[in-house]
Amino acid sequence: MERKGIKTDKGNHNREVRYLNSLIVKVREIKKERFDKFMGSVRETASDTVKVVKNEVLELIHRTAAKKKFMSLPVVKSKYLAKISNREVLSNPQLSEDFVKNYGIETFEQLQEYIEKHSKTADDMDTVIKSKWQRIQDLKELAEVYAEYSRLRDVAKESRNQSIFTKKKFDKEHEIELSEFDYYNARLSELKGDAKATPKAWAREIESLEKELPPLQTEYGREISRIATAEVIE
Repeated sequence: MERKGIKTDKGNHNREVRYLNSLIVKVREIKKERFDKFMGSVRETASDTVKVVKNEVLELIHRTAAKKKFMSLPVVKSKYLAKISNREVLSNPQLSEDFVKNYGIETFEQLQEYIEKHSKTADDMDTVIKSKWQRIQDLKELAEVYAEYSRLRDVAKESRNQSIFTKKKFDKEHEIELSEFDYYNARLSELKGDAKATPKAWAREIESLEKELPPLQTEYGREISRIATAEVIE
């Protein structure tokens, strides 16, 4: 009967079902469109926020450079800046800008993390350098004391070999040398303990340590310069 143009209950039902289905599809499309638009707005806002965060350190440097033309040097509160003798050069804003760009520092949180991490590295390097330097001083003193001990040892031996008739006269004539021998003999025992005296080995170790120190000191100097630059920005 529908084919003849006569509407039936079944036909009306089917048309209503098709209409509802199309309406559901339309609502879903509208919801998706609104959701996509909302998410696009969220992404744009997040992107803008990231851009602000990425530039916050540089923006501070640029503002400072525009206002004062130089970076302030907080020497009193900065541990590593105070260690640099020619720290005035760090007041150049371009050095601060190059630093944050080279090390990818985009936020003040990252700047603080850099300072904390590299401060530990610098402190460890300083400990190693001081340890090696002290070892060199100890070995040099040991070598010097041993050299004096060796020089005076024969006089002390000869004194012991004197007879009761000649010893008093000999000791009087060599009073200074014998006194010095007693001092260096005692000092040598303090320095080396029960270890065997090995002057050649001491000399080799001194030479080796003196070769190790310069590159360590150079890298340490570079490290504290980098941290000092971060402290200026902070």
